Amino acid sequence: AAAIAGQPASGAASNQRVTFIGDSIATSLQYEPDALRILQSGIDLDLQLAVCRRLVQESCPYKGTRPLTLVDLLPTIPLAPTVVVSVGYNDPASTFADSVEQALTALEKAGAQRVLWLTLTEERQSYKDMNEVLRAAVAKHPEVTVVDWQMYSRSHPDWFQDDGLHLGYGGAVGMATLIHKKLVEAGVV
Repeated sequence: AAAIAGQPASGAASNQRVTFIGDSIATSLQYEPDALRILQSGIDLDLQLAVCRRLVQESCPYKGTRPLTLVDLLPTIPLAPTVVVSVGYNDPASTFADSVEQALTALEKAGAQRVLWLTLTEERQSYKDMNEVLRAAVAKHPEVTVVDWQMYSRSHPDWFQDDGLHLGYGGAVGMATLIHKKLVEAGVV
């Protein structure tokens, strides 16, 4: 089954709830205790991570199953007012702009008031183009903040596994640190 975790941090009743929806790039956060500690510090974290997740189109198969897309996941979970999104690597570049719009519409309808969306690591030209789509979405969606993972991580090749995308220990800690910093800046922590 796809890696999915939805357990809130214990003892976090007074902290603001944050839903983190991600694909395989973000799954390392749940397996690296240091990264998880940093990420959930000061928030009530709900991790919704799944290998092969897509935004709208049917997700790719992983170990015989297909995880729910971001849009299909939303009606199945209690969505927090603040949502972190790290999804896109499995989406076709040709339909990414439409998928982002559909995802943002669905997130708003589900109750998201603030969306922090991580850029993609630009290992391919298509990911660079897709990051431009994310940056352009901010003009139409004031609830969206683009979190520039590409810029933050680009001088740290040691943070990544051999494919240049999936995270090792340093990448997981780096991503958690960047997200936490953005949550602090947004007044969530």
